[in-house]
Amino acid sequence: MVATNTAVKHIYVIEDDVASATLIREALELEGDASWAVRVITDGTQALLAIESFAPDLVLLDLRMPGTNGSAIFRRLRERAETMAIPVIFISGATAYELHDSGIEDGVLLRKPVNLTILMHVVRRHLRLPA
Repeated sequence: MVATNTAVKHIYVIEDDVASATLIREALELEGDASWAVRVITDGTQALLAIESFAPDLVLLDLRMPGTNGSAIFRRLRERAETMAIPVIFISGATAYELHDSGIEDGVLLRKPVNLTILMHVVRRHLRLPA
């Protein structure tokens, strides 16, 4: 399905599990066709550097990662004026309680294994595109 908005939407998938990241990337590329530029980043520190270099339109973020985890990345995004408005969708095996316990008040949590139909609906909604 091709979006009616011709501007390319940049989506970062920040996920340390390569198989999960690949599945999500392929699903997004199929759904968005050429209107979505999807970048997979498997390391939290590299993700922060990438976001500082070029802020995406949407971040799909695994909460549990070694090193710089998803909650640290999220807090960093919310601390900076340039990145505080970027929508974040958490894709994690974490529970809603763990999400809240991490100090994360806003954001959407989709549980792993992620339902790709629901993921596409949530992505389109956050990018303000027709369903």
